[in-house]
Amino acid sequence: MANGDRVASAGLCKVVRLFIDKEEFMIDLFVIPLGGFGVVLGYDWLRSLGPILWDFSNLTMVFWRHDHQVQWSGVHNQTPPRTAATVATS
Repeated sequence: MANGDRVASAGLCKVVRLFIDKEEFMIDLFVIPLGGFGVVLGYDWLRSLGPILWDFSNLTMVFWRHDHQVQWSGVHNQTPPRTAATVATS
């Protein structure tokens, strides 16, 4: 996980055909409960895309793939995102 926690996986699906917008990717996916999300794009996979231009104000992500530029746009949600924090005590 991004925060360093470990989550048990029920398995690994190898070489899964995944379409995001018009782009096709062949990726390995760990099977974990995601609480309503279909797929989480992890660091290792994002790193494989090369340089990425992120615009968090406009919710866009731009990168080059093969011979063309790809731009993905996020969905502006009406409800504010929920966050949770934990405090470690020793």
